[in-house]
Amino acid sequence: MPRFTIRDLLWLTALVAVAIAWLMDRNAVRRERAKLAKREAELTSRAKMWEAEAHRAEKRAVAPREVLDGLYFALQMRGIKLSDLIDSKNNPIHPSQRQKPIFIDDATR
Repeated sequence: MPRFTIRDLLWLTALVAVAIAWLMDRNAVRRERAKLAKREAELTSRAKMWEAEAHRAEKRAVAPREVLDGLYFALQMRGIKLSDLIDSKNNPIHPSQRQKPIFIDDATR
């Protein structure tokens, strides 16, 4: 039967304590990695959402420009210059007589 000294038991206790501390640290690192992976997934999702929102906002910003271009084109087609509509101080010029409104549908007929 083997005999163990107190020194052997102290070495065994130290070895078990180091192994338990290592396992606890390893589990903490795993939990931290899982938490960081979850956070990264959330941030990636938010980034994609904001990217899509920026794309939609970009489209909305382009739409008014296209409307203005369409208005300028319609004025050109009718021979109306911007100087006929606004003065040098960028104030609207009101016609002396009321004109009949021209609708886009009427112009295509």
